[in-house]
Amino acid sequence: MMTTDNLTQEEFGMASQNHALTQLRLGVQLYLAGEEKFSAATELSLDMGTPERVEILKKHGLEGTKELRPDLVLYEANKLSFIKASQGADRVRVLEPPLLCVEIISPSQGSQEIINKFKVYFDIGVKSCWYVDPTLELAITYKPDLENEVFKGDLVDNNLGINIPLKKIFY
Repeated sequence: MMTTDNLTQEEFGMASQNHALTQLRLGVQLYLAGEEKFSAATELSLDMGTPERVEILKKHGLEGTKELRPDLVLYEANKLSFIKASQGADRVRVLEPPLLCVEIISPSQGSQEIINKFKVYFDIGVKSCWYVDPTLELAITYKPDLENEVFKGDLVDNNLGINIPLKKIFY
């Protein structure tokens, strides 16, 4: 059994057990919620290297970052699909903004760090962001104006037409 006693700096930056379980379970639910309409992915790097995006990062105090990697992203099904060898090389970073970025808080993160990322995501064209807290078993949806709504039962994102029972995530 792993403990949090005497964590090294390297270990402190790692995802936790609750984070990992939440990421997988929520990813499965996103996949199931929009199998025909959406395409979900974990840990997909968003390219932040364009001059416009470098300025957006500076604006929100995140300069020097070449990529942002949300825990989960959601795209329209036709915008993100498996790249077959005959179609070219796999992509390490994606320029197209997703519809949704999900950040799952881990023991090494603070909420302000996540909110700053949300500001960047919205500035590059993301439509919705979710802040998920495994410890409190809740989710908060954010719109581009940072208006938010807290959910402890069913997570409902009217912006994207998604409804996910949190009991399927936190069990």
